[in-house]
Amino acid sequence: CVSKEYGDIYDIMGGNGHFNAFQKELLGWLNQSGFPPITPVTTSGVYTIAPYEKNDTSAKALKILKAVHALTKMRTYYYIEYRAGIGFDSHEPPVVLVHTGTEGSKNHSYLWDLEPDTGVDWVLDVGQTYTDSAAGVNFTLVSMDANKAVVRVDFEGAPNISCLRAHPTINISPSNQTGSVGQSLSYTVSVTNNNSS
Repeated sequence: CVSKEYGDIYDIMGGNGHFNAFQKELLGWLNQSGFPPITPVTTSGVYTIAPYEKNDTSAKALKILKAVHALTKMRTYYYIEYRAGIGFDSHEPPVVLVHTGTEGSKNHSYLWDLEPDTGVDWVLDVGQTYTDSAAGVNFTLVSMDANKAVVRVDFEGAPNISCLRAHPTINISPSNQTGSVGQSLSYTVSVTNNNSS
């Protein structure tokens, strides 16, 4: 992958659009009490998202687990949002976009290239499926109109992303002994599996 600084034209730093869903969630403008929700997606199904620009109580994005860092345990999510090209975004056509963002890392949100083998394509088109085999998820834009975008998310046949691997904890007791040549010494060794359940 190649990262392009300020390459997200659908964000305030790369263009002149709204902050993306990850940033708005981080700022408390989405998914907080009194603000529009983000729908967390953990099971296969069909989900609806409302236009990003409308100030109402409808879900403004889908949030799907992409990866968990083995050491820090920080999670990276896909954020799928629908910008209807109205209001502040009226200079842009209606689009469904995919960003990623890592919790606890405010400077790491990225607009996702959905067809990296064919050039740069930021837009999830109607009927298009994006597959992330490492995360074990794919999503398809089923339909889009002035009031909503409908997205199918599929985890079927995916690897088990709920099992998060971590280094084990090993304890040896006592940690230090002295003895003479040929003498037997006893130790107690415990190994703790720190993987998620």
